[in-house]
Amino acid sequence: MKGNPRVRRLAVSATILVVLLVLLAASSGRERGAEVVVPPVPQAPASVVTARLPEDGPTVRAREGTVVRLVVEHDTIDEVRIDDLGLRAPVDRDLPAVLEFPADVAGRHEVVLRDAGRRVGTVVVQAGGV
Repeated sequence: MKGNPRVRRLAVSATILVVLLVLLAASSGRERGAEVVVPPVPQAPASVVTARLPEDGPTVRAREGTVVRLVVEHDTIDEVRIDDLGLRAPVDRDLPAVLEFPADVAGRHEVVLRDAGRRVGTVVVQAGGV
């Protein structure tokens, strides 16, 4: 392309502009057809029942629909279990066990120390929601 340098620059600029417009149109078309996935918003529980075992007594009461948070202390290495609910956590003198779970199974659930072989409390979940 011989001739005026201004014309050449104008032609190159126009070509670059056309290429950019084609790329922009192609990418915006993909975005319009793309599926947008919005993650669900977690529902906040109506209330949380917190207790320390064995300190707060042998029975912790909660209603269905709440969250139960148990902090269990023990003076030796052991495992805290609520077998009915399939829950377990390690415990030690310097590390209390923390069991947090939704109260969605009505009934009486024993909290036991596996190695010591003793019950440290019971969680009673009452039907009926909050």
